[in-house]
Amino acid sequence: MSSHSPLEIVRRRVAPRDDWDTALDLVLREPARVSMRFQPIADLTRGIVTGFEALARFDGPIAASPDVWFREAARRGCALDLEILAARRALEAVSALPPNCFLTINVSPELLVSPLWRSLVSNGRRLDNVIVEVTEHAAIADYDAVRTCIAAVRALGGGFAVDDAGSGFASLNHVLALKPNFVKLDRVFVDGCDQDAAKLALIEMMGSFAGRLDGWIIAEGVETRAELQALVRLEVPLAQGYLLGKPQPSWTGIDPAATAALLSWQDARRAGQAITLIAEEPRIVSIDDPSAIAPSSDRTVVVVDEWHRPVRLFAPDRRSSVEVMRVKASSPARDVLRRALARDADMRFMPVVVIDEVGRVESIVRIERLVEMVAFSTMPASPPA
Repeated sequence: MSSHSPLEIVRRRVAPRDDWDTALDLVLREPARVSMRFQPIADLTRGIVTGFEALARFDGPIAASPDVWFREAARRGCALDLEILAARRALEAVSALPPNCFLTINVSPELLVSPLWRSLVSNGRRLDNVIVEVTEHAAIADYDAVRTCIAAVRALGGGFAVDDAGSGFASLNHVLALKPNFVKLDRVFVDGCDQDAAKLALIEMMGSFAGRLDGWIIAEGVETRAELQALVRLEVPLAQGYLLGKPQPSWTGIDPAATAALLSWQDARRAGQAITLIAEEPRIVSIDDPSAIAPSSDRTVVVVDEWHRPVRLFAPDRRSSVEVMRVKASSPARDVLRRALARDADMRFMPVVVIDEVGRVESIVRIERLVEMVAFSTMPASPPA
């Protein structure tokens, strides 16, 4: 039984256990406690790594995420000291970059215009293959000063990116005022974009907008195959996220499964098989299977005969099966959509089944995906080498 009073126990629970002053002082005195992780940035056209983002990690007495470290540093007036330390550690890794790759490093506008940054890039240091990625949590007070610093970065061989475009203070005004080489699209717009026509429209708009300014968009936070597939349909050139590769202490390639999917989708595009880009895997059951007569509550079911040819179709929450509309992967999306919408009213929005040369099931395509594909125009597809 505890010898402490209830009031003493409550005080112990609410008392701060972490001494951030000590932790930050330790890290700032010992730069080796700051290490870097490198997250790959994928070229979606070629299915290869074209760059990496450098992300800081802190080995201190407090186990906390990087955003917490920077937040606590800001509260104690040493945010720029911690930022410049992380930037210096990132630049130290540039010489080991894989061939034909760039490295993005995170720099706040406050650091970019500070003497600390000027000192870091002085003494003839080159910034070849370096992209300065401006991150911020407050409005830029002096665009002229930032533009001057960006010009200096470019004079040293570096490039410039706007981070988290479309969210908070990272507005379209940034892109207009600063004319970056890269526009990193905030993950909030990528999350679930395959299910949201408004997000798809915004991604397309940002890509077109950046392209008019000779820039490229990088979609951040790609975590699902469907999101990646939607980005490929819109011909987004570059992307990063856990699906493609997680931050690692070494230079790593794109996840092999993601690479295989990208190459397959691009092959389909070149072969004119556009609807392959919006295809999904259905649940397939045999006509001899008792479950073939039962609908699925969450997945489209294709009933096949002994030769794997589709005979009936169950859509989620539909009580009875319907006849199958069959299309080939090479069928133009507009023609497929036109045929689908010409069906009877109760069939009009049922998925269509994609078959191979001998009539076997390959995949299904939902009508709403066809509408998106036909409705949205494309963007410039070739990312920088």
